[in-house]
Amino acid sequence: MIGPGTTMMPSSWAFHQPVEIHWGADALDRLGTLPFLNPLIVTTKGAVARGTAARVTANIAASEPLFYSAVKPNPDLGDLDDAARALATHPIDAIIGLGGGSVLDTAKVLSVLLASPATFSLAGHFRDGLALPDCRPLPVIAIPTTAGTGSEVTPFATVWDSIHNRKFSLASGGMFPRLALLDPSLTHSLPWAETLPSGLDALCQALESIWNRFATPLTIGIAQQAASLAWHSLRHGTAILESPALRSDLMQASLLAGIAISQTRTALCHSISYPITARFAVPHGIACAVWMPQVLRFNLPADDGRLQQTARILGFQSADAFAHAIDDLLVSLGAWDAFHSLVPDRTALTPHLNEMLTPQRADNNLRPVTIAQVEAIIQDPSDLRIGSVRSVRS
Repeated sequence: MIGPGTTMMPSSWAFHQPVEIHWGADALDRLGTLPFLNPLIVTTKGAVARGTAARVTANIAASEPLFYSAVKPNPDLGDLDDAARALATHPIDAIIGLGGGSVLDTAKVLSVLLASPATFSLAGHFRDGLALPDCRPLPVIAIPTTAGTGSEVTPFATVWDSIHNRKFSLASGGMFPRLALLDPSLTHSLPWAETLPSGLDALCQALESIWNRFATPLTIGIAQQAASLAWHSLRHGTAILESPALRSDLMQASLLAGIAISQTRTALCHSISYPITARFAVPHGIACAVWMPQVLRFNLPADDGRLQQTARILGFQSADAFAHAIDDLLVSLGAWDAFHSLVPDRTALTPHLNEMLTPQRADNNLRPVTIAQVEAIIQDPSDLRIGSVRSVRS
């Protein structure tokens, strides 16, 4: 147990989480009480075709809401700059993001761009060092349809530069959404190919908020609850697809993990993942999660009790036993199959080692890490126990 005077956590800390959260089957009803007259609905063509977007428009006062439905996975800064320029002539007073992490990130980025001077662009900010303007972003109402990123309660958004194969994070305290509306039924139609990466992302974010230099007693408690919910959902495999209760637990895990990382940010697994997604198109949640067992083992020498405590909360005698269980889970869920379908040989990762050590994430890790240690983590064969456990996918 973590006791007073034994931890590596800061002796003083703060917690700021201003997002108003509504949960349940009636969460979208809150839209009807909002004062906005000209909202922009950011979503995907699929959400429009499936009728999910119609559930939003049925609850808002605007008679003809404006749609931006061209969101793609891993939103690119060029596309976002173009979208902002195209939308700049419309009198938008709020943005409703309906979708997964990429949609919610796009909504938050557009909330900044549409409130900024026309001279500001993401390309100028990330490539040329143009300062983020001092302006109030448009209010964002975040409605997640996946359970993974927790973007509905964080003040940052992921932006990709496809030309230079780089990932950036646009971050500002003003980027917290105004509202997060969570209805677990919106995830019920999500297929396994999307449920698995997003669910693993929720588990990974919870754990990374725990093995984090900026963790506090409050964030650790929230993250441990998130990890417990994600773990006990994911171990049921594809049974999640037919279980509203498991879907709900996974969405709660994502929400809680998002609240935790909104304070700590993520750490080494995410740092390692960025070039793997950018260069090999491995889904983000998979690219992060496959390194969880090795990163957990790497952090054990720096453990002040939080890792062992987390393992016990999840039902394991030790953190090492928990790491072995994560190994088994990744195999049984097919995470390694998905990874190796895109990266057949891990030696292909070696040329990108320098890109895997991004200070904004790696420096958050509980234990300092070097390039040589990252190489050891990604080349360690102990997490490749294909066939060692019964698959839970069937």
